[in-house]
Amino acid sequence: VDDVFGTMATQHMHRGDVKALVDLQYALSKRIRNFRFQLGFVASKFRSGSKEDAAGDAALLAAAKHFLWFDHGFEHYESREFDSDAKLEQEMRASQTFAKVHHLPIAHGYAIAPRHSGIYPVNSQLFRVWRKVWNVSVTGTDEYPHLMPASKRRGFVYHGTKVLPRQTCSLFTTTSYWDDFLGGKAAMAASAEGGDLFLTLLRSPVSLFMTHANNYANDRLAHVAFTRLVEFTHKWTNLQLEWAPNGVLAERHFAAFPEDVEPLWESPCADIRHLTTWDRHPSDCQLFPSFLLLGSATSMSAVHALVAMMQAPLSGRQAAFAGCPHFASDSASPLEVVSRLEECNNAWDSTFFSSDQHYGQSVEG
Repeated sequence: VDDVFGTMATQHMHRGDVKALVDLQYALSKRIRNFRFQLGFVASKFRSGSKEDAAGDAALLAAAKHFLWFDHGFEHYESREFDSDAKLEQEMRASQTFAKVHHLPIAHGYAIAPRHSGIYPVNSQLFRVWRKVWNVSVTGTDEYPHLMPASKRRGFVYHGTKVLPRQTCSLFTTTSYWDDFLGGKAAMAASAEGGDLFLTLLRSPVSLFMTHANNYANDRLAHVAFTRLVEFTHKWTNLQLEWAPNGVLAERHFAAFPEDVEPLWESPCADIRHLTTWDRHPSDCQLFPSFLLLGSATSMSAVHALVAMMQAPLSGRQAAFAGCPHFASDSASPLEVVSRLEECNNAWDSTFFSSDQHYGQSVEG
């Protein structure tokens, strides 16, 4: 549950919402063994709303022992907004102090970045400081390799941190009331009872669902969605649902999908959602080559000679050729690959790089 304590007026839970959340957890635990909600707190927003909002925030802290908690950004800033490790660490330390003062039971080794920014496309600074402050070894995003289609989301491992695919359920910061939910209660029921939400659960042995605090306040849409989903699953399938710590979920996911371990790097410039959370300026899209061939020196010499004879691929630019063995690794990002290519051959012809905003091809291998 992201955005606890709210990043907007409709996201604060009130006293009644907190009691209802505790009751919902108890009800779901009858169908999902050991179930516990994980609450992503935005510490700076604590008691930042109305008197009723502040009372709800206080009620959440009073009920803190019932849940697990994780840092969701002290100010809810994106990691790309910090120009140094020290400033990002200061932000995380502030959240950590809040958690200690209020005795929050922490979901150890787990965190979710605001808007998933920095998880994919990766911001190395985020992963580095996460590890230092919170010892994060598991996180999740709905953006890898792309938000849609949801069924194609995957996980990957980056510098020892396991990134799980985070699933959506049509409940976002913009869906606080039934009038906000396309199709209303009937559409929600159809999704949970055999539709998209049910199929999301059915297709994966591990599900990490993203919701937001406002979905448990206001009209409490999340209560309806997950109650219907769990009851439908119990009635019509033989599935045994179980909650597990994030580290166990990660182990099970990568045991089921070992091919997910190695990341598939794609251009952030090819997806507008990725481009808006990338920690580089859009003009850096020009760093990526528009056409890249990989292979042995002998085979590439022959291919290069043939390509040079073809005018269409090289129209308006020159081709560069450089032998550069062993420049990649399992966890090298696209920019790291480019950097290593440049290190291998300082004489690399800069005209190799296209001025196009989108090179449109992913490089795999």
